[in-house]
Amino acid sequence: MDLILQNALVAGRPGRPVDIGIAGGRIAAIEENLAADGERLDVSGCLVSPGFVETHIHLDKSCIMERCCSVRGDIAEAIEEVAKAKRDFTAEDVYARARRTVEKAILHGTTHMRTHVEVDPGIGLVSLRAIEQLARDYAFALDIEICVFPQEGMTNNPGTEELMVAAMKRGANVVGAAPYTDSDPHGQIDRVFAIARDFDADIDMHLDFGRLDGADALDLDYVCAQTERRPGERVMSFGRSEQRCRRGGEKAAGPERVAVFPADAKRHRRAAVVEVEAGRGPPTTSRHGISRPLRGGPSLAGARGGLSRPA
Repeated sequence: MDLILQNALVAGRPGRPVDIGIAGGRIAAIEENLAADGERLDVSGCLVSPGFVETHIHLDKSCIMERCCSVRGDIAEAIEEVAKAKRDFTAEDVYARARRTVEKAILHGTTHMRTHVEVDPGIGLVSLRAIEQLARDYAFALDIEICVFPQEGMTNNPGTEELMVAAMKRGANVVGAAPYTDSDPHGQIDRVFAIARDFDADIDMHLDFGRLDGADALDLDYVCAQTERRPGERVMSFGRSEQRCRRGGEKAAGPERVAVFPADAKRHRRAAVVEVEAGRGPPTTSRHGISRPLRGGPSLAGARGGLSRPA
């Protein structure tokens, strides 16, 4: 064995502590008093569990609170403030800030992470290159998956689509989307589907938490329709879904914002309910919805933190 963890507690195995044998980077044996050679580490009765998975983070924008201000406290202001801050981003700056966050995540048990990384004509591929290097440097402890992300829009921001394609050619793993910032939300969704198809990649969208133009519309319905037209393709996640939606024809009452899709809807909807945090929060673009199952319908919950369509 490469390593043997002694006296470990494992969920689902009540009783006495066990030894965990690791060989070739994989768990090879779990048993009491493991008889095998190898380096031994006594964990003294601590719980040994799978690593945590961070499904939604923005490493390129990590640790910049002191560079931004919050007056209105809304998403539009958050995007404006970050856009200003991005003007001073350098690869070294992005790397240093993201490294602080990654090291904290590792020390708290995170072993997998999906990070959105912005590309646009203003920042180019600066942040992407920094996060690529960070992923290589910390690969010994953390698997980082990069989702290329058009935070400031795509169809309204010429050059962004080309940069997203360039990022995918460099090896980015997932195609992101932010239709709410685009002058043509459905146009961006169409282009994101096309890019994902070209690179056989997954999609992770920031969807339906309020269009910047104030329109009271759900892009989720359009995405579901597009998904139905492309059966058997890759997985899609909704990283955020915070739009104030309608329930039974009326706006949801109270501070919580809830979207409910009837179980007998004719169109294919995997999402049954999305519930998000109440009230106005700080100008951060890394908060995302909390999902719960709705009696009589499927759940939006999952390891990827979003909606998955069938493979």
